[in-house]
Amino acid sequence: MGIEERDSKGKIVKIDNSDKIGTKYNYTGQMKMIPETISKLETAFALGCSDREACLLADISMTLLYRYQKKNPEFVERKRTLKNTPVLSARKELVAGLVENPELALKFLERKRKGEFGTRQELKHSGEIKTVQELSEEQKEKIDTFLSNIKELENEDSKLQE
Repeated sequence: MGIEERDSKGKIVKIDNSDKIGTKYNYTGQMKMIPETISKLETAFALGCSDREACLLADISMTLLYRYQKKNPEFVERKRTLKNTPVLSARKELVAGLVENPELALKFLERKRKGEFGTRQELKHSGEIKTVQELSEEQKEKIDTFLSNIKELENEDSKLQE
């Protein structure tokens, strides 16, 4: 922890915080971000790191990150954008590799233009399709018995309600 200097009322007026990298204290004694910390966070987010990993790299607490984001909503949008950097890099590599690798090109088209290049197969059928299975006499009797029992219960229930 740094060395604090306080005024006659006990408020912090100066803090030597050379032992804490990435943050500094403001006059209220709360930690605040410094440009080097924000740069480290942006580097981590550009690598696709989670918030926890970015905080570890920047040597700050997650609480400080979330407080900073609450006060700086534009940083949240920047973070979202930076987290897409690995996807963009992969996409660039993929497109560059299409020229040298025709199989990769075909796989790319199968996924991006499914209607035209997809491997989906169509099955055409002509004739009659039976959707209802024929029931045996025993199955029909069980269903009839079940329905009769339900009707009896409904009749008894309506008599009790009267």
